Amino acid sequence: MRHSKKYAWSREASKKEWNPNPNTPFGGKRFAYKEVHATVRWRTLRDRFIKLNPLCQSCLSKGITKAAQCVDHIKAIQDGGKAWDETNLQSLCNRCHSKKTSKEINERRRSKGGYRNPET
Repeated sequence: MRHSKKYAWSREASKKEWNPNPNTPFGGKRFAYKEVHATVRWRTLRDRFIKLNPLCQSCLSKGITKAAQCVDHIKAIQDGGKAWDETNLQSLCNRCHSKKTSKEINERRRSKGGYRNPET
C-alpha cells in the first residue's frame, strides 16, 4: 500500500539526525527538544534505555513497583540539559512524567513572569 504524499514529510523528518539551525530564533534552541524526539537516534536511545531501566524511577523511590513508559530528561533540553547524555535520562511512568513536565512548565512560566509581558 502506498502512503499519500501528505505524510511524506513525517517519514523523512523521522530519519534525519538532529542538527539545530543556528540561524533560527534563539540560536536553534527554542524547539530543540521537539527536533531531538523526532530522530531515529532518540528512538534507538529511548528503546535501549527503557530495556535497561524498565521501572519508573519516581515510583521506585517511593517503594512502588510500576513499569515505565517514558524516558525523561532529568534536566530539560530547553533548560540546558544534554539531549544524548544517558546520565541525564530517567525512566518514568506516564503519570510521573506528566506531573514532572507540568511542574517544569509552571516553573518556567513563573520565572518568566507568567503570561504577562514584564515590560508593560
